[in-house]
Amino acid sequence: MRPLHLEYWGQVWTLTAWCELRDDFRVFRVDRVTDVVPGVVFLSERGKTIEDYFALMRAKEGAP
Repeated sequence: MRPLHLEYWGQVWTLTAWCELRDDFRVFRVDRVTDVVPGVVFLSERGKTIEDYFALMRAKEGAP
């Protein structure tokens, strides 16, 4: 997964990420993540950024 954004919801942290397995954005609960590889650096890729995620969410909100 390509981590993009951490958010705290009062009792739980969530991580918005690009999921390489699903080839899509996903939101994961941090307390359920079981494996982390430190030191991995992700280069920015079109369609896989937090800005792309926010644009997708805005588009879905405006959809009928």
